[in-house]
Amino acid sequence: MADLVTEAELIKLGRALGAAPERVEFLAGLPVDDLRRLRERVSASLFDRHRAGFQRMAAASRLLPIGVLAKIAERTMPPMIAARIAAEMAPERAAELLRRGEYVTIGRFVDCLRRPRTA
Repeated sequence: MADLVTEAELIKLGRALGAAPERVEFLAGLPVDDLRRLRERVSASLFDRHRAGFQRMAAASRLLPIGVLAKIAERTMPPMIAARIAAEMAPERAAELLRRGEYVTIGRFVDCLRRPRTA
């Protein structure tokens, strides 16, 4: 199991850096918790400074049907940017990534999602 977790962390780190997973394979010997902390810090450094912009894009997304948004995201945005915007959306609207099979990307922000309110 640890090997799968390490592999997933390396894939996520590579994506955060815009690098192929093999470019970060040299880190495979680090403890998984250290890899996760490194990835989180890299991600925070690269993306958190733009969070207000992602929030504005997520808010604007309420104006269009989810099918249209999914097509726009698929054709115009890299998966990581779509994930950052989706992380700021209501969970039911962020589900477009499930349909695209972006499971590793989803794993990067799933802890940020809130449960939908039930009536």
